[in-house]
Amino acid sequence: MRARLLWGASFAAIIGGLSAHGAQAQTLNALGAAIKQSIAARPATTPSAASIANAAAMLKASANALRYQTQVNLAINTNLAAQAQAAAQAAASALNQSAGIADGLTMGCVPGASACGLTPAVSAAALASADPTGLATWQGAQMPTLANPSNPNQVTVVQTDPRALLSWTSFNVGQNTTLTFQQQVKGVNQPSWIVLNRVVGGTAPSTILGKINAPGTVLVLNQNGILFGAGAQVNVGSLVASTLEIGHAVEGATNNTPITLSQRNAEFLEFGLLGYAEQNTNTSGADLSTFSTTATYDPSTNADSFAPVTAPLTVAEGASLTSANGGYLMLLGPNISDAGEMTSPSGEVALQSADHVTLTASQGNANSVDPDVRGLVVTGQTLAPSPTPVKDSVQIASTGIIQVPLGYVSVGASSTGSVTDAGVISSTTSVSENGYVNIFGGAVNLASGTATTPGAVIAIEPDSSSPTIPQDPTSLAAFKPSRVRIGEYALGSTSGAAPATTGSLIDIGAYSLIYAPSANISIGADPGPTTVVSSTPTPTSSVLVESGAVIDAAGLPDVEVPASRNTLKIDPVKGNELADAPAFRNGFLNGATVYLDPRLSGVTADGVAWVGSPLISAAAYAEQVGVSVSELMLKGGNVT
Repeated sequence: MRARLLWGASFAAIIGGLSAHGAQAQTLNALGAAIKQSIAARPATTPSAASIANAAAMLKASANALRYQTQVNLAINTNLAAQAQAAAQAAASALNQSAGIADGLTMGCVPGASACGLTPAVSAAALASADPTGLATWQGAQMPTLANPSNPNQVTVVQTDPRALLSWTSFNVGQNTTLTFQQQVKGVNQPSWIVLNRVVGGTAPSTILGKINAPGTVLVLNQNGILFGAGAQVNVGSLVASTLEIGHAVEGATNNTPITLSQRNAEFLEFGLLGYAEQNTNTSGADLSTFSTTATYDPSTNADSFAPVTAPLTVAEGASLTSANGGYLMLLGPNISDAGEMTSPSGEVALQSADHVTLTASQGNANSVDPDVRGLVVTGQTLAPSPTPVKDSVQIASTGIIQVPLGYVSVGASSTGSVTDAGVISSTTSVSENGYVNIFGGAVNLASGTATTPGAVIAIEPDSSSPTIPQDPTSLAAFKPSRVRIGEYALGSTSGAAPATTGSLIDIGAYSLIYAPSANISIGADPGPTTVVSSTPTPTSSVLVESGAVIDAAGLPDVEVPASRNTLKIDPVKGNELADAPAFRNGFLNGATVYLDPRLSGVTADGVAWVGSPLISAAAYAEQVGVSVSELMLKGGNVT
């Protein structure tokens, strides 16, 4: 019966799409006979117990997928609603007064003596080369001005060089303030430009309650702490907020001389954010940190000690941080908490607790430091106070939401630190860009929930965009599935050495949810980790998955495919398409327009595989039919 159906389908598909060639020598009867002879007979089948069980399993998989998708959407919408409510409440409150800060520019303001807003540490531009202290540099930008004299809360800093370094005694952005970094050349935005804002000479944290806008990268450094309060709106190309200093802490692997602030400034202005480490990749054992705490040399021991940094780096509920497409948002420091909203489309969000942090560029190819990362691999370690480091931490509150469609989320702590995630982390995967969530540290805890409300939620779903890729082997092999890694602390290249890992205590809380269809999910130790030799004891490794927790990498069920995919048009049929049917090369098929069904396939009696019809070589055409990411996610992933 199946052989008859195949014959009938091929016959009908070809004949239904033929152009008029009635004078050809071949008759329809001859064509039908040729088709019948070319197809091996196939036995009829009846439903088996296995097929019935498989159908039941598919129904269950559909129900599970629908339930998890509903839980993910509910968690996202709930947290977004909480963020909007907190921002609205902040807008109706006198936050400036309660925070003790002022709006706009407050030139000459003394922090602590009065409420300050944006206060430069200098009254005029000053080159880094003329500033031996490193505390009074204003290079690469004009002094701040008021965009509109009638509105003193609209503050603009015009950047004049690709890299700018600005010193502030107060970097508070009041509730009614909009700070704009104009990074342009002849009116054209420059996304590659970067401005470093450092708070010097005080003890107060920076509080951002208003708006910060920039097309390029904005760095905010304050060792006394940084708060993005409710109602804050940051819309920039990229953002780095850190309680650490820019650059590495000491010179070389054997030279223990601490780096001065002036040296850090010079290296940033010369090399940029990553340039120094990239110029010194072969310096084995050297400190190549991108951000670090300060060091002090003790000649009696011929060793350095590192100053502890305890000030918090906080994103409050109702704060919104957004990068440009392909940009990044980074919070770097030993004490990080996030209860707000962070969004980076096709980009990266990184929360890294440590006092030495390294950013390593990764192109996402096979030779990259991480083939699944298109952007920056973020790693770090905590060394202060030596020789017993403090325990650093990252905490994501239940209201926290991180959305990075088609991008990378990195939430990490050092080997002595911990990550607690009670919020929502969401990404997507397309045919060309994979989503990746990486959570690591000395201890990792995904918060528990209830039977009706999940705790921590990690989701990587198919992207809603509609691109497709061909079905040829090369294109399919290039597709990268989603990835979720919850594992050990990764040292990376902070010391110029190869990546290494240590043990980790991992707790997947009750009713937490990890939903990543067709993804590669790994929890625990990476295969073949390099052992780290450290003065601090390596924590015992363990993985606890509590009752009710869900870790789902099953393939997508119920994927809809357009009916047009079932028709393959070849116009016209030529000699190449009739290579396996020599009897018809000079007949009415030659030059005709035909429509085939690519779902039909088989092997002729001569052992030749065919698609659509045994008379026409259509496999290459079928391979060019686009396949969506949802179809690529039909197959189940891996959980290890």
